[in-house]
Amino acid sequence: MKKFILLVIMLIALFLTSCGSEGGETTTFVESTNALTTAPVTENVSFAIADTQAVREALSGFNDVMLDNTQLTQKSFSNNSSAEEKVKNLLLSEVISERFSSEDETLPVFVRFTITDLNTDGIPEVVLEDSGNLLKEVLFYSGGKVYGFDFTGRGMQSLKTDGTYTGTGGMEINYIYKLTFANNNIIEETLAYKDIYAEIPYKISGGEVSEQEVDAFFASQREKTDVSWCTFNTANIERYFK
Repeated sequence: MKKFILLVIMLIALFLTSCGSEGGETTTFVESTNALTTAPVTENVSFAIADTQAVREALSGFNDVMLDNTQLTQKSFSNNSSAEEKVKNLLLSEVISERFSSEDETLPVFVRFTITDLNTDGIPEVVLEDSGNLLKEVLFYSGGKVYGFDFTGRGMQSLKTDGTYTGTGGMEINYIYKLTFANNNIIEETLAYKDIYAEIPYKISGGEVSEQEVDAFFASQREKTDVSWCTFNTANIERYFK
């Protein structure tokens, strides 16, 4: 009987441990696996943004786009320089339906955002994430216009305050990236990768390295500070962009 009671207690503990996220948390993919983890959504955060005229103009532009008062210029993102560029003027509310057009499935919605200087030029960008972690939308301000670029959930993970992030192409295929912007286009720079299927499986800053060296580089990346996220709603847009 005692053994039976102990077994029941162990099963209950296992069930509680395996339960999903609770209120105040959102689900994100873990690097290089299909496992899920919970990342807290912190309200009343303090974003590291300078108070300059250029920053205020950018925040005002983001405010109008995020409230769906103004269209953004949505541009296709590709590391293939020969790929045909696709440009559309869309409301932010139209971005997901444009990306995931489907009559049979319920489309995700944007649920959180962060404000961070991805290219360290002193002007912030905005990154939005959807409810299924299928898409991240990067908003970039230039010349009085807001440009949008979408990434897959696996293509932009673990975003750090220095603008770096990881991406994965599957098991044993992982990258560390940083974005820059030129001529109102986005450029994704590969800082390091480990890809056992590549001719050169381990690289840092374009140079071949050992597996131990790239593992140490990825370990130091994980130790960097994550960006803070806010719930995507009217109250937070008015709080952080006005």
